[in-house]
Amino acid sequence: MDLIEANSVGAATTAHYCNGTASCDKWGCGTNYRTQGYGPNGANIDTNHPFNLTYTFHELNGVLSGISSSLTQDGKPGISTPEICSLGQEYLQRMSASLKQGMVLVYTLWGTTMTWLDGCDPSKTCDTSGTVTFSDISIF
Repeated sequence: MDLIEANSVGAATTAHYCNGTASCDKWGCGTNYRTQGYGPNGANIDTNHPFNLTYTFHELNGVLSGISSSLTQDGKPGISTPEICSLGQEYLQRMSASLKQGMVLVYTLWGTTMTWLDGCDPSKTCDTSGTVTFSDISIF
């Protein structure tokens, strides 16, 4: 489960089903916030300033039935995604056992290999500089 893969111009949330033998769906099922007003001076989320990201994992009879996300900034609504996975409940149901076993929250910085995320033309030089700050983490 990639809760957020992001830089200043693009952010994605992607669910990846794994079959239990470390073989995972590489592409997964998710959404990219870049097309929803996310970015520097973005209409909905201005990445020049801090923002909050909240996820809700929905279940029905103990089985994962949906994942929604909400990005807010300065106390105002920004981007709301009622369902991040367009492949449907069957795909998410396959992830239920893994989620019940527990997962670990991991932060990583990837460097220059994420041109797919921000729509940068790979034939051109893309600006990959910058810093990141993670703060006020809450899990409940």
